[in-house]
Amino acid sequence: NDTAWGNWVTAAVTRWNPEYIEFINEPSSLALDPAWVVGIYAIGYAAAKAVNPSIIVIGPSCESISTPGNGVEWTVDFLNAGGDAYIDALGIHLYPHGLANHEPRSIVDQMAWLHTNIDGLWSGPIYNTEAGCAPEIFDTQTLATQRRWFWQTNMLPILTGCTKSFWYAWGEDNYGPYQSAYLTEILALWTVIKSFEGHTAAWDVLPDGTLRVVRDDGLTVTY
Repeated sequence: NDTAWGNWVTAAVTRWNPEYIEFINEPSSLALDPAWVVGIYAIGYAAAKAVNPSIIVIGPSCESISTPGNGVEWTVDFLNAGGDAYIDALGIHLYPHGLANHEPRSIVDQMAWLHTNIDGLWSGPIYNTEAGCAPEIFDTQTLATQRRWFWQTNMLPILTGCTKSFWYAWGEDNYGPYQSAYLTEILALWTVIKSFEGHTAAWDVLPDGTLRVVRDDGLTVTY
């Protein structure tokens, strides 16, 4: 019911006054018709902006943006169906997978595959709205591996072109770090990660799989 949907968005934005809003999550995993989702976004976008013109509408946050995977293909279909007119930022989910033990380096490949397909369709900001560092096996790894995974999963989305990355490897199903015997050491990386905000940086993945990041003031961090 289009009217009911528009009224719901109006009520939700009025009540909670969010800075960001997303109307659907991982539609590619549900095999939803992209054109139908564009219709949902058109109504929601108009309703949300009527309440708060500065609200940022994000969507549609597909998972599996690797190849193989249908997330990029679904996103392309959404943009081709006119979805770009009803989002302010393109949402994606950057879960590390595709390499042995869910190596975060796969994030680099996923972002490259995404850009290969959407660069002619979308030039606006890209937000990473979910990520995680292999929660099902995170706490079984050595301290060195846990630190590397946490560092890379939090740093790589921004380094590879996301304007924002909200998840920071914590969330509803990403409980791995909380179960770690090295939680204090893992949390210590948070200060380092936050210190990069507001800076530019150069980076590379070294042959041993570690990520080296050089901040614009010369600070070099490698995990």
